[in-house]
Amino acid sequence: MPIDRFGNLRDWGPVMEQLDRLCKQGELGQHRRGLARILRYRDNWQLREAALKYARAVSDPTDELLESALAIMMDENIYYDARILAAETLADLAPRRTVENCASSGLTPQFIREKMDALMDSPQTPRFHRAIDSVRQSLS
Repeated sequence: MPIDRFGNLRDWGPVMEQLDRLCKQGELGQHRRGLARILRYRDNWQLREAALKYARAVSDPTDELLESALAIMMDENIYYDARILAAETLADLAPRRTVENCASSGLTPQFIREKMDALMDSPQTPRFHRAIDSVRQSLS
């Protein structure tokens, strides 16, 4: 996998352009580590949301990418729209997970569904519960 080419995330305009270009060229899957780093970056909500949307195009996600999206979904300090977007991204990516691209066998669609079940059992807004419920149905 190439070195993370997204560079300084504080200068987010070029990063957004690069995400768009890589997606259009079908090369985003070669930059999964960089996508995961963007998802972990907390200082720009627009960049995080764009990375979640673009990550859905990755055909062979790694544990690192899935874990980064899962962390957003589970983080109660992040606003609901981003958490819903992270859940939707996980629903798209989890079934594509392959043994070759993942270090462990623990991050399965079933594990992600269990995390979503836990969210359903916790006090959240009805809108978030509806979104999580529809996403977890897709993982069944």
